[in-house]
Amino acid sequence: MALNAHISNAAEAAAALKVVQFTATPAFGQLFSDIAGEISPIKGVTLPSQYPLSIQAYNQFQHNAISPIYAIRSPMDTPPTAPVTAKTSTVSGSQAGIFTAEQAIVDPLISNKLTPAQAAGKVQSNLSWYFSAKH
Repeated sequence: MALNAHISNAAEAAAALKVVQFTATPAFGQLFSDIAGEISPIKGVTLPSQYPLSIQAYNQFQHNAISPIYAIRSPMDTPPTAPVTAKTSTVSGSQAGIFTAEQAIVDPLISNKLTPAQAAGKVQSNLSWYFSAKH
């Protein structure tokens, strides 16, 4: 979930913030796990017994770290739906997806070559396709 920083209507912005805040509550985490069978990062959320593979994965992840580029579904690791070419890619001609674009920002941020505001702007620019109504 995300909150668009460019909502001009104050009432809409407040309502959107409430929705995003709700997604961090145990109540939402439990609802989401109950419906989707997904592992929740929210403490206290349990997986229903109807999702034995999710329970098995949860138990395994309690003892083994998950690679951040393996099996995570998000705009950070999902390539754009439109074809990407070397001429249009934002990641040095790579077709590796948005996760690579985000990773290309981390090193300059940590090494103080980008300010946090500049890094946020680059991430926003790289992810804007994911949140557009066109896909």
